[in-house]
Amino acid sequence: MAATIFEPLVPLSIATDAIKPGRKIYIDGIPTGESFEIDLMDDEQNIAIHFNPIFAKEQVVMYSRLGGSCKQERRITEDFPFEVGKAFNIGVACEEKAFVITVNRHVVYEFPYCMSYEEITNILIDGKVVLSAVGLDSELQPQSDLELPNPFLMGLPPMVPGQIIRVEGMPQEGRFAINLTTGPEASDDIAFHFNPRFDSGNVIVRNTRVAGKWQKEERDLPGECEFSFKIGKPFKLAIICRECDYEVMFDGVLLLTFKHRLNYEYVKYLLIKGNITLTAVCVDFERKAPVSANYGLTAMKPVRSIYLEGIPTANGTNNQFSFSLQAGKNGNGTKALFFNARIHDKVLVMNSQLDGAWQKEEHHEIPFKIGERFKVIISCYKKEFRVSVNGNERTEFEFKHRMDCQVIRDLWVLGDVAVLEAYTDLAEINTE
Repeated sequence: MAATIFEPLVPLSIATDAIKPGRKIYIDGIPTGESFEIDLMDDEQNIAIHFNPIFAKEQVVMYSRLGGSCKQERRITEDFPFEVGKAFNIGVACEEKAFVITVNRHVVYEFPYCMSYEEITNILIDGKVVLSAVGLDSELQPQSDLELPNPFLMGLPPMVPGQIIRVEGMPQEGRFAINLTTGPEASDDIAFHFNPRFDSGNVIVRNTRVAGKWQKEERDLPGECEFSFKIGKPFKLAIICRECDYEVMFDGVLLLTFKHRLNYEYVKYLLIKGNITLTAVCVDFERKAPVSANYGLTAMKPVRSIYLEGIPTANGTNNQFSFSLQAGKNGNGTKALFFNARIHDKVLVMNSQLDGAWQKEEHHEIPFKIGERFKVIISCYKKEFRVSVNGNERTEFEFKHRMDCQVIRDLWVLGDVAVLEAYTDLAEINTE
């Protein structure tokens, strides 16, 4: 059985006692800058292996550190396998005498043990990288009883409608809880407390805690829904954030809803604890690029801004992405603003589409690079849109309105880009 964390935030620290021959750590992600690093450590901060790709020098640095002193440092420049903006898969296998590290499923490096692998208790990942999955695998020992830490605490990206938290595990006798909290401390507010209890008559308690005080519990299940958890039986749970409530899906079927008592925007952490064997956690979205989502664009008008953060990704030679502000879920051939970053042509194109007909293009110097994180702010003024990239005056673009902006209902993102965040700001701006 494998344990996997999907889309974790960096820096990431995972406690483990499962490093032994026959097991492998796998890490999937996209490098976004000058370097990132992977450390396997013990409780005394001794490092069994430090793995550090450095892009400016196109080299991989490896060493161990015992008692503050580095051992067996290696700097390898041959066949550097990483590229900024290009997805990778790293495997760290624990063999009899050495770590064997693969990149994109090719054997690349070996590093001999300087300390016993049995002393490794932590995996640390940090640096310029966006992680898509980190797991502990046991392909050579399928009877493994590997599991995620308990309690399990993980930082969450900003909560937005359509965001999904997926949890897989196996309940034990007693009770367990899944909490969406405002912070990492035990005293922090809990926006949503989901608490199946076998020891209280098979009931699921839902609640909110603010300033240390629990509010009114909800225990009844709607309609014909039943208590679906069984001791020792694996389950898949999905908590979906909606505008007015959370939806909880059990094995793909709607189990219950819970109305927001604390604004979902305050939710920053996921905490899972209690009598549960936890095997996988995933932060997901209902739509991924290419993505069509109504990010609160009930009517675009000259008091609103849209924020979009992401990373351009590599996909062969024809690398480009676009976003558009359009009327309706499918656009109906009407786009008030079409913003197209053609990285392969080193040009930024802005245009509009009216009743299916493209209008005159406007060309600019492109401000994006593959693998470099960006933040775009689209502000709607009385006469034009203003698009700012990374807060730089030299990369601020104006686009005159060619249609009534209040018909805009949707933000559409398409192409070679990893979307990290998208939201609207209803605060008034200076529209002159």
